[in-house]
Amino acid sequence: MLVMLYVPMAQIRQAATGDWQRFFQFRLVGAIICRRPLACLGVAICHVILSIPVSVLKTIPYFLAHLKPEIDAMTDAQLVQLLNSFYLRTGLLGFPCFAFSGFWRRASMPAAWCV
Repeated sequence: MLVMLYVPMAQIRQAATGDWQRFFQFRLVGAIICRRPLACLGVAICHVILSIPVSVLKTIPYFLAHLKPEIDAMTDAQLVQLLNSFYLRTGLLGFPCFAFSGFWRRASMPAAWCV
């Protein structure tokens, strides 16, 4: 549970400073979390909510045979084409969600909190 609170805040700090080593400053990120606990909790909750569609989309190919019974009769080339179109649509949907998530996190947590 603590990791779900730490990781989004550490990512914000890393993005605000531009230094990857800032991700591993556990005490400082912990102090930031203690200073603004409700704001950090909101970021963590948003992170979890936005991760649900990603988890669902990456799991769907495993269940495609149950969702589309005609897959059993497809050739390998047709399966590759089906998966390529699925991954393209997933990327076209997922990238805007990912970009919105990053924008929301930057907008909700001013850089002054993270430095």
